[in-house]
Amino acid sequence: MQVLLRSNIKGVTKSLGTLEKKYVPNAIRNAINETLFGLRKAHPEEMKSVSEEPTTHQLAWLTKQIKQVCPV
Repeated sequence: MQVLLRSNIKGVTKSLGTLEKKYVPNAIRNAINETLFGLRKAHPEEMKSVSEEPTTHQLAWLTKQIKQVCPV
């Protein structure tokens, strides 16, 4: 599984004012972090619904992938 993040942030920031540009990086970082934390939290529950007895390795795999993409 690969995690691919793409954006058109350069095009969006061209149309923003100076004050708005100041807050865009922080807003993007927060949105990505919240998405990945939600995914990390939901993954074990989803694995348990798909497999009767998921292994520890299966449950920890996505957490490892997320930490590589977005270390906190």
